[in-house]
Amino acid sequence: MKTAHDLVAAARARITEVPLAEADAAVRAADLLIDVREPDEYAAGHLPGAMGIPRGLLEFRLSATPELPAEPVRPSMFHSASWPP
Repeated sequence: MKTAHDLVAAARARITEVPLAEADAAVRAADLLIDVREPDEYAAGHLPGAMGIPRGLLEFRLSATPELPAEPVRPSMFHSASWPP
């Protein structure tokens, strides 16, 4: 059985992390912007145009929301409070 570390490593292999210095341009270039923080964090302030979908609900919401694409959209940007180094 895969560990949480294995799952995170597999996910990180499929994404491109954006350095802070390039984040502004990446947000402007994104066709889809999702804030994966908790609802209270999103309500306290979020990037303009970002959809609030908590990380724990992301897969469910992406598959159940008709206005969201069924296939990945590129470029997409996911925003969180922090990410493990």
